[in-house]
Amino acid sequence: MADNEKQAARVVIRPAWRAFFMHFVAVVVFAAGPWISPGALLTPLAGQLMAAGLLVFVLLKRFASYYVLTENSILIKNLGSATIEVKLQDISRVLMRQGFIRQKLGYGSLMLQQRYRSDNSLIMFGILLPDKVRQYILNGA
Repeated sequence: MADNEKQAARVVIRPAWRAFFMHFVAVVVFAAGPWISPGALLTPLAGQLMAAGLLVFVLLKRFASYYVLTENSILIKNLGSATIEVKLQDISRVLMRQGFIRQKLGYGSLMLQQRYRSDNSLIMFGILLPDKVRQYILNGA
């Protein structure tokens, strides 16, 4: 297979915006809560600062995290960590974390467990259609 064909066989996935639904709810609560309930312990300025900080975190997490699926491996880059490459044949299990809200919103997280490492799992956060991505990984392994 030529190099340009290998490049075409790549799929880049970023965490879905809907994976940050609860973060956005918290932003609204922090920003509007002190105005709605003046007796709250949080001042309006503190609430707005917390909301702004949370928005910055969401933007960083969304755009600094990505997952690249190729025919033979997965590149995982999460916010604040180095890029990790995992060969598909080295993956022993792919666990899907998808609770009620995640299921209704159509996203989930995948935990990849490697054959030769038992210390920790690699997490792919906020994946749309996680069952299809899981099947892709399992079929390639």
